[in-house]
Amino acid sequence: MKNENNDTINEDPGTKPISICDDNNILPANLLNPLDKTYEKPEKLQNRIKLIETIKEKIDNEKLYICLDIEAFERNHDFLTEFGWCLFKKNGEIIKKKHAIVEEYISYHNGRYVPDNKNNYNFGKSEVVKLKDIYKELKNDFDQVNYLVGHGINNDIRFLKKIKVDVSKFKKMNGNSNKIDDYGIIETMDLFSGFFLTKPVGLEKSLRRLEIPYKSLHNAGNDAYYTMQVFLEIIKRFDFFKEPKYEQVMNYKPPKKMKSNNNRNNKANNSPANNNNNTNFISSNNSSVSDSNQSSNESLSDSSTNNNSNSNHQNNGNNKTHNKNNRSNNANTNNNNNENGSGNDTKIVAKRNSQRRKFHRN
Repeated sequence: MKNENNDTINEDPGTKPISICDDNNILPANLLNPLDKTYEKPEKLQNRIKLIETIKEKIDNEKLYICLDIEAFERNHDFLTEFGWCLFKKNGEIIKKKHAIVEEYISYHNGRYVPDNKNNYNFGKSEVVKLKDIYKELKNDFDQVNYLVGHGINNDIRFLKKIKVDVSKFKKMNGNSNKIDDYGIIETMDLFSGFFLTKPVGLEKSLRRLEIPYKSLHNAGNDAYYTMQVFLEIIKRFDFFKEPKYEQVMNYKPPKKMKSNNNRNNKANNSPANNNNNTNFISSNNSSVSDSNQSSNESLSDSSTNNNSNSNHQNNGNNKTHNKNNRSNNANTNNNNNENGSGNDTKIVAKRNSQRRKFHRN
């Protein structure tokens, strides 16, 4: 049986109708299976949805963004071979496009692990520039913009630090704060994840999913331009109220973590009432133990008394025998002493007689 809200109810007239679903924990189908390859935690998606909404609704339209991509030699990432960047506004106005090939490493080409598209820039003319001049131009453009955008932006920031470009004023935007940063770092992988409610993916998969035509990826200028297009397309398409799936995710409340039974038992055991009970239990046990000890002591004393009387009788008999043996031993000792004494006296007398005979002879 169902009610007007299409919720299943209990038909037992003796009980109240019970809804079998919790509106706060309804999620889109692709978020119900954590084993799914595309699954992402709802808590992370909530922050990413908020990030998209913040960019679209709360950041001023006149703020400038710079979308950046840097390519390095595949066998040694210390050799930065290409820089590409675009300056634009979130309404789609493009201020600048740039693809710079680093003069110092112009002879280094990829091709074994990533495609070699250094010379295949699709959106203008590539320039061969010394690394120090790229640094100066980038620094000047960074001073004009409010937000740094990239797909896998942490790698590009690491490369910027290699050439001493200071990006410390830009702070990573995660969507978990109500504060709008004046200078922020925006990861388009997070925007993709929040828009499609899935795990982040690489640039090529993002372009396919958004149906943005592309060619010659891994050219720094092309990647920067395509990343800008991903950013603009997500911001343009996102509509929180049109798609109920976003509201479902935002209303989701993660289940509270259950405390372990050991902690509960410890708290219960440490409670004052339980301590009193334990004290009473221990005291009652002690009293019963003392009673049993007393009875045991009494029985032990009775048995020990009997044992003592028996042992006394036995000891008296043993003492008598021992005394007899001592007297006989003493007698034997005296006899031996007497024999030894008489033997010694005889020797002395014989010695004196022999001395007298010698004297008379002389």
